[in-house]
Amino acid sequence: MELLYQQYVRFYERWSIDNAEKGIGEYIELLSRVINRLFNLALTQFYLRKAAKGKGVVCVSKPTLAINGHLEIGNNVRIWSSIEKTRISVFKKGELRIGSGSYIN
Repeated sequence: MELLYQQYVRFYERWSIDNAEKGIGEYIELLSRVINRLFNLALTQFYLRKAAKGKGVVCVSKPTLAINGHLEIGNNVRIWSSIEKTRISVFKKGELRIGSGSYIN
C-alpha cells in the first residue's frame, strides 16, 4: 500500500505542475486515473498469482500466461498487452526471471 501511495504522490506532483489552473474536470480526470491504476494493480495480482513478483508490478490488459515452471518478476516491471497480447511461457522444470525495471510489450 505504501508503494501505491508513493506512486500516487509522484503522479500528483507531475500532474499539479502540468495543470497550473485546475478546474473540476481536471480533478475528475485525476481521480479516474487513480482508480484505473488501482484496478490494474488488483488485476495484476490475479493474473500473476502463480508467479513470484516484486513490488510495483503492473499489467495493462491481460497477458497470456503458461506457467508450469517457476516465474520470478522483479520490482517495477510493466507488462503491456495493448496491441497484441503479451505471451509468457515457462515450461515444466523451467525458470524465468524478469529483472527489475523491465518493460515487456
